[in-house]
This record gives sequence, structure tokens and C-alpha cells, in this order.
Amino acid sequence: MITGPDGAVEVIVSLQEYQQLEAAREELHRLRGPRGRGLIAEQLRKGMAQFATNPEAFRRVEVGELLCETGDVAGARRLLEPLHADPCVLRGANNELAEYVAQMLRRLSEDM
Repeated sequence: MITGPDGAVEVIVSLQEYQQLEAAREELHRLRGPRGRGLIAEQLRKGMAQFATNPEAFRRVEVGELLCETGDVAGARRLLEPLHADPCVLRGANNELAEYVAQMLRRLSEDM
């Protein structure tokens, strides 16, 4: 067990989980600094620009997330699989939207 910075007690199940938690804490610490704030602002600007170019895709991602959260994994997969394929074909697999949707699809596969 580890007591987090906010006083919450976290139970660690494995070494991998501990390493992931430490990496997340380091990233949070890095982002709290002045340079981190600039990185966050830059990511926000990029995200807003991407949304402006394709708002429908981002709405589909949100609907997919909602379907997943309500337990409709099959519905989420039906919505997200074509959404993943489109940017892969048009912009390559390294496209941020394609990568994000691929991560969501992997999580859905793990939950099944």
C-alpha cells in the first residue's frame, strides 16, 4: 500500500502497476512546472485545431466512450472500428486520432 500525495491510500497489486503509478506521478510533476504548462497549452491548441478540422470524428469518439461506459461494448466497437480505419488510410497509423481510437479499441478488447 502507498499513501498518495492527496492522502488517498492506493493498493498496488503488481510491480508493473507500481511502475505505471510512479511514471504517472513523474509526468504529473513535470506538467506542474512552468514548461509543463506551456506543453499543456500547446496540446490544447492542437486539440482545438484538430476538432475544428473534423468535429464529427470527435463527436463519434465521445459517443463511443459513452457507449463503453454504459456497458455497450459491441456498440462502441461498431462505432469506433470504422473511425479507426478512416484516419489510418487518410493520414497513417501515427495520426493522433487513429492512435487514440486504437487505444480505446485495445481497452475494449481487454474488457471483454
